[in-house]
Amino acid sequence: EVRLALAFGGPIVLASLCTGMLSSIDRYALAPWGNAVILTTYIAHIKLSQALGSIVAPFYTWFAPKAMQLRETDTRGHSFLVPSTSVFFVALAGICAGLWLASPTIWPIIFPTIKLDRPLFAILLIGTAIWSFGNPVSIGVLRPGKTHQALVVTLISMVAGAGACFALAPALGSIGVSLGRGLGVVLYTVLFAIYTVKSLKIRYPWGLYTQIILALVAVCFGIEALIREHDFLSLSLKLILLGSAVLLLLLRVIRRTDRSRFSASENI
Repeated sequence: EVRLALAFGGPIVLASLCTGMLSSIDRYALAPWGNAVILTTYIAHIKLSQALGSIVAPFYTWFAPKAMQLRETDTRGHSFLVPSTSVFFVALAGICAGLWLASPTIWPIIFPTIKLDRPLFAILLIGTAIWSFGNPVSIGVLRPGKTHQALVVTLISMVAGAGACFALAPALGSIGVSLGRGLGVVLYTVLFAIYTVKSLKIRYPWGLYTQIILALVAVCFGIEALIREHDFLSLSLKLILLGSAVLLLLLRVIRRTDRSRFSASENI
């Protein structure tokens, strides 16, 4: 039993170390090319972007044990994995958009002496969203004899992300290391998703996810064009408009996944 526990948990522990390195290597890549002000500004942007991960973290705490339990009795995988992941995707994208809209209002309160760099914040915020989505789509490796795949994926992501950070830092500074970090995060999520899709024989609605992203981007630009002020009243109006759009998208996803689940059951 000890050997089985080590075989299952050992690679996960090592994979966690790799993800920790990926999440912090950008600062070490930036340090030789930036002064204390640049580093402090960059870290402040990271801290606010990571709020997204903290907000959605409880989902995976609930999702992973539930998915592992149901996988033993539901070999199809569609009845829980795809619908719950799709609902999470909409919520994640909506919260990400909300933080983007709120950033000009809350930034001066949290970091009064640091200027907000919205392009930098956008890159880091999107990276955090992609990273967070990588958790539920990594469920395919959480099986006995398969957890070593988590180490492979995270090691590839960490090496690629670190290499990109150090390569881009001299020319692009903070933007460069944020893009390098983003490359590692994209690899992390994409590789996990590919493995889960192939190993569990499930189909995520990638086309629908793309439509949701494009819709929320359009909604955010439309809201910011309509409401240009950054006071709390304006922020409240922005979030109400955004929330309405997210609710409509959520209803669409629920209907779509319900139809897909019904079709899957009919084909069995």
